[in-house]
Amino acid sequence: MKQATKHISRDFVCVQVRITYMLLTVSFCWLVLSAPFNLHTMLALNDVVPSSRDVNVLLKTICFCLLYVNHSINLLLYCFTGRKFRIELKVCLLTAHVDYFDMPFFSQLQPD
Repeated sequence: MKQATKHISRDFVCVQVRITYMLLTVSFCWLVLSAPFNLHTMLALNDVVPSSRDVNVLLKTICFCLLYVNHSINLLLYCFTGRKFRIELKVCLLTAHVDYFDMPFFSQLQPD
């Protein structure tokens, strides 16, 4: 009985370590990719950013694009770091071939 408990505990710890690794990766990427926009916004409010309007607009655009990259990269991060996520995503994609016109609602709309 003790060996079974040790085995379950070891498996539980391994799962927790993988989840922690995945969440730390996502959090670190969020921090790195969203910090420039927040920093630029704070500096702009205090008039610390360059006085040139063109440079300011360029910096803000680059920082805003980094925010989009952050949102776009999340799927890839979950796929690379989460084994269970990869498995579930594969199941979803492979079972997405459902013929929706065979559903009861659509069969009632078709003429006899």
